[in-house]
Amino acid sequence: MSKKGTSKGTIITVETLEEMKRKLSNMPIKQSLDKKNAVLYLRDVIHSLIEKNYSTEEISQLLKKEGLTIAPAVLGKYLKEMNKGNNKRNQTKEPPGEMGGSKQGGGKKEKEAGKPNTTNFNIEDDTENL
Repeated sequence: MSKKGTSKGTIITVETLEEMKRKLSNMPIKQSLDKKNAVLYLRDVIHSLIEKNYSTEEISQLLKKEGLTIAPAVLGKYLKEMNKGNNKRNQTKEPPGEMGGSKQGGGKKEKEAGKPNTTNFNIEDDTENL
């Protein structure tokens, strides 16, 4: 490993970093995982169960039968955390004013036809901007 000491710190060559990257990427999967990483490992299967209309409580019971005891609320929390990044990348936005259906019988929307819609807004996680 080539390192050169300077007053700013240690400099590592690209060759050394590439070797390090290769070694680290070839590391085997740890044989023991904590609950959060176990859910991460099973994420695709869990999501397929959710698509089949299983609740987090039912999934929690299935996992328990297989040896992974995890509360439904904790399972839901882990899944939400894992999906946070995916949702930002995969979001499809509806055009303004189209919220998946329309109300019949008149009302505020008809009265305000032609006015800019200022009531629709996207809520996004802005903690990165703090």
